[in-house]
Amino acid sequence: MWNDEFLSFYTDSLPTAQQVIHVQRYTPISLDPPTYHLLSHFSMKLLGPGPIALRMPALAGFLLLQVSLFALLRRVSTARAALFGMALPVLTASFRFAVEGRPYAWLLGLYALALFCWLSAAGRPGYTSSLARRLSLVGLFCAIALAITSHYFGLLILVPLLPAELIRTVRRRTVDWPMIATMAAGASALALVMFFKQGLVPYRQHYYINFVSLHAISRGYRDLFLQDGRASNAMQRLFALAMLAAALWIAFRLRGKRSELSKATSAMLGFGIALIALAMLPIFGYLVGRFVTHTMEVRYVVASLIPFIIALAVASGKPFRSRPVFLLAMSVTVFLATASVYSRIRNERDHAATVRARLQPSASVIARLRSNPAEHLYVQSTGELFLDAYYAPTQVPADRLAVIYDRPAEVSILGNDTDAVTAENASHFLPFATVRYQDFKAQPMPLLVNKETSGMDWIGKDLNLQHVPEYVVGDALASHIVQVDFRNVPNAAAAVR
Repeated sequence: MWNDEFLSFYTDSLPTAQQVIHVQRYTPISLDPPTYHLLSHFSMKLLGPGPIALRMPALAGFLLLQVSLFALLRRVSTARAALFGMALPVLTASFRFAVEGRPYAWLLGLYALALFCWLSAAGRPGYTSSLARRLSLVGLFCAIALAITSHYFGLLILVPLLPAELIRTVRRRTVDWPMIATMAAGASALALVMFFKQGLVPYRQHYYINFVSLHAISRGYRDLFLQDGRASNAMQRLFALAMLAAALWIAFRLRGKRSELSKATSAMLGFGIALIALAMLPIFGYLVGRFVTHTMEVRYVVASLIPFIIALAVASGKPFRSRPVFLLAMSVTVFLATASVYSRIRNERDHAATVRARLQPSASVIARLRSNPAEHLYVQSTGELFLDAYYAPTQVPADRLAVIYDRPAEVSILGNDTDAVTAENASHFLPFATVRYQDFKAQPMPLLVNKETSGMDWIGKDLNLQHVPEYVVGDALASHIVQVDFRNVPNAAAAVR
């Protein structure tokens, strides 16, 4: 697990759902609305606390994405194109989120479900009493409400739906009131999200991202086809070329086809507008991040991948009429998916083995801990604390670890106090020791986990500025363990930057 997963894990593994909701309202460490946290909470109740249970809702969301893509493509193209489109997400950046305990794959599934339910309901305007339309409207409501209450950027699920329904209304010259009511009811979930705004207030002033640049838009598209940031650029280029080919094919097909567009049903025309709007999701995400949330990550808008997959699958419809071409394309897809998954498993296994080996303490550290059972090992961030506490060897039990925090010092040195706020909030409901920097400096010879390459080495920088002596005790927790000598530093506890 990585840092953001730990934030979810330690929140969602609380004993009751009421505690999870209370933490998310008042002292959150994972800054999301409650839905995904509740899903992983109940998953851990069923399967036991651990990475598999934490990630199960994400896997369910990814499977929902694939099923919804198949249903969508089966409706607008052929069964072969639908099967091909259903398989494509495994080869893209979205697949990494299927095995990550965060809400992004879950959101992918909800976006695809919303598109399918809207198209299904829009295609039956004259059958308001039909069971299929009612189920489609229920599915649309659930998709919108669950997306909005799973992530603060989940509100962007309305980006493709609103213009699609507007075009459909203009084309039909009549309002589909059940559809409008369904979308409005789903969007009303935003009122529920407002109850969780209070917990975000301490993070806002000095959050780790305080400016969102236009670069976020280009990254939003470039990273769609780059799995987990470590894959070779070959696959990225391959899919970029494939998507470009699909876009050119569609542009060529639509050239001079105004008469065909005029004959398109209102539902299909609206669906096309929805795909265009969804493809622009990184732009909308930039606007929200730039002017509202002041934070923006590519993973928040990864659903912009969906229209590119649909375009490629639709473009393959005619070639796939040839059975050999279809079988060849599916064989290549299955081969690439298998190779990609195998490579990921092997890399993650090797990486995990390396991390676990580096966590092992040296003999000198073990001897030091045994000689003083009350002594703590101090770490500089909650990310280090959670990783070390979860995976640390038996020689370094979690109750021997403590995290140091100090808002002014972290703002001065790092430019943000996100980790300090996280530590303060975690102290309200987690059993880990949290210590203010002043209290750490009041000790004559404390032990510090000195991870100089972690990007969070604010204490090391401050100690260097004050010329505080440090002595290496040994290695543990993927770092040097140093003893900090404050004995000859005047007013050390007060000398906080």
